[in-house]
Amino acid sequence: MKRLTSIVLTAAMVFSSACLSAQTNGFSLHIGGTMPVGSFAQSSNAFLNYGSGQAAAAKGFAIGAKAQYSIPAPIVRRLKVMLTADLLYNGMQSEAKNNLEGYGNLNGDFETSAPSYFNIPIMAGVNLSPVVLGPIKLYGEIGMGINFRMVSDMQRVFEIKTPEGGTRQFAGTVSFDNAATFAFQLGIGVCVLNRVSVGLSYYNLGRTELKGSFTSFEGAEEMIGSIANEYQEFSNGKIGTDMFVIRVGLHL
Repeated sequence: MKRLTSIVLTAAMVFSSACLSAQTNGFSLHIGGTMPVGSFAQSSNAFLNYGSGQAAAAKGFAIGAKAQYSIPAPIVRRLKVMLTADLLYNGMQSEAKNNLEGYGNLNGDFETSAPSYFNIPIMAGVNLSPVVLGPIKLYGEIGMGINFRMVSDMQRVFEIKTPEGGTRQFAGTVSFDNAATFAFQLGIGVCVLNRVSVGLSYYNLGRTELKGSFTSFEGAEEMIGSIANEYQEFSNGKIGTDMFVIRVGLHL
C-alpha cells in the first residue's frame, strides 16, 4: 500500500511539474525559412504585364521574437496570450528575372535589379499546449494583427553599342509604395524542455495592390512600357502575400 501511494504521489508530482512547465512565461527568439504560395509565388507574367497579380517571390528567411504569458485560470491553465513580431524576407525568383531581361525587341543587353520583399507582421494571439509528455509539449497557436510590407526598387538598365564603338546606357526605376494590411497566422509545433521549439506556421499577410511610380532617364520608356502607363504610375495588380514558415526557436 505504501509503495502504491508512493507511486501515485510521484506520478502526480511529475504531472504537476509538466503542467507548470507548460505554463512557463517567457520570451523566445526564432529563425527559419519561408516558402511563398499562391500569387505571391507565381512568376509566369510577373512584372511583364500591367496588373499581372504575380509577385514571383522566391524562398527566403524569417527572424522573429515572441512573448508569452499564461492566463491565470484553472480551466485554461495551458493557454497563453502571446505577442509576436517577425521580419520575413523574400527575393525574386531567377526565372522571373530572366523573363524580364529577355523582354523587348531592342538590340542590346538588359540588366535587371530585381525587387526584394520585406514583410513585418506584428500580431497578438493565443498559444495552447493540449498535450504535455514529460519534457515535451505539443502546441498550436493563432495570431492576428497588422503587416507592414516594403519592396525594394526595381531598376532595369539597357546598354547599346554606339556607332563610334562605345556603349550607351538607359535606365528606368520602379519605386514601390509601402502598404499595411490585416494579417493572421496559424501554427503548430513541439517544444522540448521549455528551451527549444520547432514549428510550422501559415501566414496570410493580406491582399493589396503592388503599386508605385516609374522614373527614367531619356530613352528608357520602351524598356518598361508594358508595366507603366502614360502617367508614369506603376501597378503589378493585387497580390496576396501568403507563405509557410518553418523555424527553430530558443526560449529564454
